[in-house]
Amino acid sequence: TARLLVEDGQLTIITAQPDTVLDTLVSNHVLMRSGDAPGYSFQHQQFQEWYASHHVEELMLQAVGDTAARDRLKADVFDRRQWEEAIFFAVERTARGNAAEWAACGTAILAAFEVDPILAAEMIDRATDQVWMPISTQIRALAEQWHTPGMVDRAVRFMITSGRPEFGDLLWPLLTHEDDQIHLAALRAAKRFRPSVLGSDAPKLIAALPPEIRKHVLFEIAVNSGVNGLDLATAIAKNDADPDVKAAVVDALAFRRADRHVTDLLSDAGDATYDILAETGHIDDIAIESVQAGLAAARARHKAAGGSERQRLRAILYGKRNGNRDAEVADIVAEILIDGPQDAGLHLLYEMQRHFPKGLAEGLLRRVRENRPLFHGADDMLAAAGFAIEDDAMLEIAREESNGYDPRADAAASVLGPQAVSKLVDAYLAACTHMRDAGKYDKSASDRCYGLRARIEHTPGASLIAAIQARAATRDVEEITELAGLLSRDPCGDADRGRPFSREGLDAIGSIAEDWGDRMLASGSARRRHTASIATLISRAPSASLLPLLKRLLDDNLHRYRAFREEAKANGWRRSAAVQEAQTPYTLEYQRAFSAIKSPETTALMGEYLADEHFGELAARVLAVQWSEANEPRNDTKFFGGVDLTHVVARRVVLRARVLLTVRRVARNQDATRARGAIRVAVV
Repeated sequence: TARLLVEDGQLTIITAQPDTVLDTLVSNHVLMRSGDAPGYSFQHQQFQEWYASHHVEELMLQAVGDTAARDRLKADVFDRRQWEEAIFFAVERTARGNAAEWAACGTAILAAFEVDPILAAEMIDRATDQVWMPISTQIRALAEQWHTPGMVDRAVRFMITSGRPEFGDLLWPLLTHEDDQIHLAALRAAKRFRPSVLGSDAPKLIAALPPEIRKHVLFEIAVNSGVNGLDLATAIAKNDADPDVKAAVVDALAFRRADRHVTDLLSDAGDATYDILAETGHIDDIAIESVQAGLAAARARHKAAGGSERQRLRAILYGKRNGNRDAEVADIVAEILIDGPQDAGLHLLYEMQRHFPKGLAEGLLRRVRENRPLFHGADDMLAAAGFAIEDDAMLEIAREESNGYDPRADAAASVLGPQAVSKLVDAYLAACTHMRDAGKYDKSASDRCYGLRARIEHTPGASLIAAIQARAATRDVEEITELAGLLSRDPCGDADRGRPFSREGLDAIGSIAEDWGDRMLASGSARRRHTASIATLISRAPSASLLPLLKRLLDDNLHRYRAFREEAKANGWRRSAAVQEAQTPYTLEYQRAFSAIKSPETTALMGEYLADEHFGELAARVLAVQWSEANEPRNDTKFFGGVDLTHVVARRVVLRARVLLTVRRVARNQDATRARGAIRVAVV
């Protein structure tokens, strides 16, 4: 290496020893020491890719006229994604070399087209005219053969990626199609739009397009291209007479943080453009004096003219905040026009929640009372405000019958106080009783029952607990089960959307659960589904003090479950009430409750159930979850809702060994049921 550097003129004399050179490169972050054994690797992968590109270049030169070398280049390099940067380095170097290297580069592009046309397009974009011209006719013919006219297919992506104007006539009908679903798809077909594909007449051609299409084309070029695209979109929009087009391009440039281009475009923009931009607020954070002066003047014009509700909200949000403006915000929010769930102006209301939550909530409350249109999340905003309203009119709104989603009723329920929620619960219990007494399925009764339950799920946590405490003394097991279900609602931990119970509220729920559980066990009339509802309630308000009750409930459930199975078996599993009970173990509710109570007492208790035929596997799952949470690092990088497969391979090895050991232990056991149970526990 040292000799080659001297021959290239990069070193004049060799005086340093290899160790000294290596230490110097490590100290200057070119190399780094790596591996258990002494070794070195490049600090940045592109150094390695640069050296690898020389190998690619050699293969490209060999591939000219040599079929075997060409096939090797395709299989070993072009068909492997990790060689991509090395390929591009080799193309850029050979494309600027001599005639032999130009020919080798062209041959490589044709070979790459056979493997991955998009890779070939990237190579074409990096090549010079000396490489492109000899192969352009052949590539054009291949693209025409591949492309279906009128379709945004993969050939469109290839042509845009290549950046070559020879494809402009094939692309232009798609890029400027009157259907925005077609021209937007075409403009977004490639990973990056390369404006050079439009040719030198692009400014003239784009300027002649209809305003709406022109706006879309310029916006997409500004958003999805390089600096040359920013320059082109800015130059065309600057000379455009339509303020909507100018404003759209400014939005795109601001999104790209192209502040210099924004300043250039707005240097001679009229008031109409600034009026649009002042309303959107997308360039409020661009710290250019001339831009901010134009926005300030536009907002002053809006204020002097009275302005729309949105303009007034924007002025409050982004202007100077002097004094308490909650009353003003409430008036505006109550009257603002909301044009459906996709209204682009809704972001203003979400912003208001951060800065003026009280005024926003008061305005939304007025909209509920006056039956004005609401939007998704309005009920959550009202719940976050902490209202507890005892109002017959608001209660009636919450109790209204509706078919499906009713944002007004949900919003009304979100602000009710304890007495109003108590009346809502009474209506729900009456609906449930009517549905049970009907003797057969009644759709209207069922819809009414579940509709009221959905309303109650939106009520404030404190109001719901107070309402249920007022009737907690009931001895009707069906009523207890329904009330337990209301308290067992998903708390939704997200602070912006949840209706969480306070710590005091959870303690109250625990006391209620303990009282109801004792009452059910003593009643003699509670069925297993009734007692299981108490286990679910305990899982929502977990406490180690509830473990004795939970154990009694589980033992009662398992005892009766075994009896039902014996009865069903004795009757040959013929259809009967015993068979229905035997087919429903009601054990998952207890597993969830035990899992929620994270304490040493839970661990000890689960050990007692490992040999149980019907709960042993679930007890093992509780122990497995507790061990995992205590001993394994938490993975916060995986996507929410996905399955964590990080440790699958290692766990399979452990699982295989554990199952084999268990099988050996139970091989001599004549009780097949106990053997199967032991293996299920081992699998967990």
